[in-house]
Amino acid sequence: MGSVKTNVGHLEAAAGIVGLIKVLLAMQHKTIPGNLHFKELNPYIEIKDSPFYVVDKTQEWKPIKDEVGNDIPRRAGISSFGFGGTNAYVLIEEAPQVSTLSYHANKPYYLVTLSAKTEDVLKQRIEDLAMWASKQVVESISLEDVSYTLNKGRSHFEKRCGLVVSSLAELQETLQKLKANLNPKNYYISSEKGQPHDLAIYNKIFKLTMQELSQDSCQSDDYRDNLLTLANFYVEGYDLDWEMLHQDEAKKKISLPTYPFVRERYWIPEDENPLKITKSHLHPLIDTNNSTFGMQQFTKLLTGNEFYLREHRVKGDAILPGVAYLEMVRAAAELSFPGFYVKKLLNVVWLRQLNCSAPILMKIRLFKQGEESRFEIFKTNNNLLENEHDLVLLAQGIIQYTDKAKLQENIELSINEIKSRCTNIYTKETIYQTFEQLGIQYDQSFQVIQTLWVTNNEVLTKLCLPNKLKKNKDSWVLHPSLMDGAFQSIIGIKLLNQKSTQSLDLPYNVEEIEITNMESFLS
Repeated sequence: MGSVKTNVGHLEAAAGIVGLIKVLLAMQHKTIPGNLHFKELNPYIEIKDSPFYVVDKTQEWKPIKDEVGNDIPRRAGISSFGFGGTNAYVLIEEAPQVSTLSYHANKPYYLVTLSAKTEDVLKQRIEDLAMWASKQVVESISLEDVSYTLNKGRSHFEKRCGLVVSSLAELQETLQKLKANLNPKNYYISSEKGQPHDLAIYNKIFKLTMQELSQDSCQSDDYRDNLLTLANFYVEGYDLDWEMLHQDEAKKKISLPTYPFVRERYWIPEDENPLKITKSHLHPLIDTNNSTFGMQQFTKLLTGNEFYLREHRVKGDAILPGVAYLEMVRAAAELSFPGFYVKKLLNVVWLRQLNCSAPILMKIRLFKQGEESRFEIFKTNNNLLENEHDLVLLAQGIIQYTDKAKLQENIELSINEIKSRCTNIYTKETIYQTFEQLGIQYDQSFQVIQTLWVTNNEVLTKLCLPNKLKKNKDSWVLHPSLMDGAFQSIIGIKLLNQKSTQSLDLPYNVEEIEITNMESFLS
């Protein structure tokens, strides 16, 4: 009696198959392995006067003799118990001994066939069989077994090769010639996809050929020619009657090289960008929802091809507009709490400017704090995904929610009254020329200011999206182009009043942003 796993623990469902592997190895090596960790038999197991005993040391597995002195095949029983009460039992007996006597061919020649689905694989099959044949001792291998195994024991595909040989040595020689791209006279190979035709003629010739092969008076050369005829039929795509061909033979299959694996990759192609994320179109600024029970988290991969990066450059560098964080947070917040809307963003702080010279993965995290939520926006340092220590904080702030009814409350503003208070008016051309002198390059998507009205403590701006961005405008609430235009208005007024373009002060925090219904005075 033995066990696969003798220390504390269970192999669970694998115990049965592991026990089977152990028994097969023991039979192969004719050795019974000793049980590890066995020191003392449980006194409640009474096997002293039974035929059973615990194998405490590795020992030779000797066969038992029958009544007339012949060896009885080695046998072993395997039990596997499951926690659910199941018990599987298998009885294994070793395979019969194969005679090691030298084989002698009973026929003057044999047909050996190989086939594959492609020409490259057929060449590989020829090489594999040549490698196998070169390692065999001629006297110990039956060419009859080789022929029967390849003819009857293998599937036959479109690309075919047929050899007629009289010995294993000739088979070895022919295969080596084929490997060297030589053309021996005792083989046929298909060059194109064969389509069997004239079956009636083929059947007639096949029967006549088999009759000649079965005649005792058939000479060696005639026998060879008849097999070459069958080889020719085979490579043309005809299916031979292998049982008829191998009649009066032992018909024993042996271990030969099998069909080779085609070394073709079927994995999803690796993208040059290791941070590529499958876009689920949650929002133009949010790709995926990676939230857990403890934290709401969303991700966004910036590639540099987005319009808000491609057309927003500061001194030649693609810089993410800070206002894009506002829409990113708003969308994430409303995805996290369906049915509620973001009313205000408070104490928004921009800690770092984001230069997107290479693909960057961003993470938006939300944390519930009573009636409000705190948000944090990170980028991954060095484009790493997994390491939490490589996250760099970009912005943070507070979110306030409201229901739909309160969000749709109208505000009352008199546009004409505000205009009447404004003493200075600036055009689009004047404003963007001033920005360009400071190295801020706004392409069409961010040249949204049409007119600027200014008082000492008020700024009124007419903003308009370019036509190319109006198509998807409904996907946004705080559109980055319009929001950036609002900030441009504030920064531009300071520059225009100072009449200086030597420096540029950018805002790094906003105390409050309120989202409300503007349709009442924009319509």
